[in-house]
Amino acid sequence: FEHLAPQQRFAFTDFIAELSEELHERRKMLSICTASPSRAENRDHALPFLDTSVLAHYCAHIRPMNYAQFSPSSPILGPTSTASWARERMEYMMRQVPRHKIIMGLPTYSVDWDITDPTKSQQIYDYEWIAEREKESEIGRAWIPHWEVGLVRFTDAEGHIHLLYVSDARSTQSHLETVDALDLKGVCFWGMRGEDPAIWECCRR
Repeated sequence: FEHLAPQQRFAFTDFIAELSEELHERRKMLSICTASPSRAENRDHALPFLDTSVLAHYCAHIRPMNYAQFSPSSPILGPTSTASWARERMEYMMRQVPRHKIIMGLPTYSVDWDITDPTKSQQIYDYEWIAEREKESEIGRAWIPHWEVGLVRFTDAEGHIHLLYVSDARSTQSHLETVDALDLKGVCFWGMRGEDPAIWECCRR
């Protein structure tokens, strides 16, 4: 469940409590994906429908989704996920959920911004497509230190300028350092089978 109204907060919590009881009676584990909370968002907006601290009591694991920091619908362009942005959210979540229950959700997809025509910006799930754009780029794949993500700048066949922020093994490594530093339970990924195999090699190391 995503983007439920805040008024559904108690009903959703009751639902998870009942589901947890049913699953435990069948010797099953309950794990849920949630938005990745921040102090500022909870301060500036109404309380979310997710009562994370209470849900943690009923769930074996909470999986905060640390992606869509910037997406094609965003008014500001940027990468799918940055290490500093995700770490701040994990530190905030640890105030509500025991660290041994937090599995950090990470992206395997990238975001391609069409600077000439922003309506054509898109999320990219195909690492081979990214590799082709990298070959076409004058700079190849650059690294942005303060965001800890890759960047490919290229011009397409129609003459449109693109900024392609890449989620790859190197950016994943930055997130894995957060998992180790905060001693979280582990990681999980959003993927569509087009991810770079090097990401999995990074995790194995």
